[in-house]
Amino acid sequence: MKIDELINDESFQRWLSGNASDAEKQKWDDWLKLENQNQKIYRAAKNVWTAAQFHPAPAPNVDDELIRLQNRLGLDSNQAAILHIPSNVENKSGGIKSKSFNWLHAAAIAAGFILAIISYQLFTS
Repeated sequence: MKIDELINDESFQRWLSGNASDAEKQKWDDWLKLENQNQKIYRAAKNVWTAAQFHPAPAPNVDDELIRLQNRLGLDSNQAAILHIPSNVENKSGGIKSKSFNWLHAAAIAAGFILAIISYQLFTS
């Protein structure tokens, strides 16, 4: 049996993860003892299977990462204050945004409307 065949075998995967039935455990234990070559194939397949397993990574601490960035950039406290994002202001998608963005965004929309009205009046007169 080849390594890729073993890794794709669901029974073998259950055996490696400890979720195999008693019959599957017996099958793979017997297979492992059958030939010395099977042990080599098993070790190689287990290494590949283990490396392919995904483990959840913890979410980074935003405040700690910001401090690390400020330190890497060599910013003093006054310069670092420019990068500060209030952590208590969240947008609808759950992300963080500053309050000034709301006013700036609203002002830009209002200015666009005013400009459109003035342009319309100038070209229709």
